[in-house]
Amino acid sequence: MADQPRDKKAKQEAAARAARRAAAERLAKEQKERERRREKILEDEEKILEDEEKILEDEEEILELEDEILASEMRAARERAEQRRRARRQQKKPEFDNFEEYLRLTMELCRDPATAPMATAVADAMLSTIAVGPSFAAMQSMVAANQANGIMYYNAVANQQMGNIIGMVATMNCVQVLLDKDGLVPFPEFPVAGGGV
Repeated sequence: MADQPRDKKAKQEAAARAARRAAAERLAKEQKERERRREKILEDEEKILEDEEKILEDEEEILELEDEILASEMRAARERAEQRRRARRQQKKPEFDNFEEYLRLTMELCRDPATAPMATAVADAMLSTIAVGPSFAAMQSMVAANQANGIMYYNAVANQQMGNIIGMVATMNCVQVLLDKDGLVPFPEFPVAGGGV
């Protein structure tokens, strides 16, 4: 009978040991699983970093290629502009040394029935353009003179009004002094286009 409690106790201890062993094994498995997950996460992060570095390298290559393309396009644009300049220089333009030569050429074109209407229209346009220049210059000088006159008249009227007001204030102050009154009226300050008081 004394053996039964011992056997029971031994069984309980064995069961407790087995439970502890199982718990320890379960903890070890969980820890290994955690470490495996951590390592996988680290590997994934390393892979992500490598992919990001590769993307950055690709972007740098793309930027370099874009710079090269822009440089080549700018070179091509400069070359086209230079070719256009050369083509313009090579085009022969009629040069008129004096007005008589232009008049002679216009008269020759007017004699030919095929070119007469076009030559007349060009001559009319040229004459109207040449004729408008002096009248436009005269108009501009008249406008400038009128503006100057307007400013001058404005200043004259403003100064006259200011002089009248100052004269009235001086008269009031003189009357107050003659009547032995205290408190003089202060003289006003008027801003005018030509300057102050």
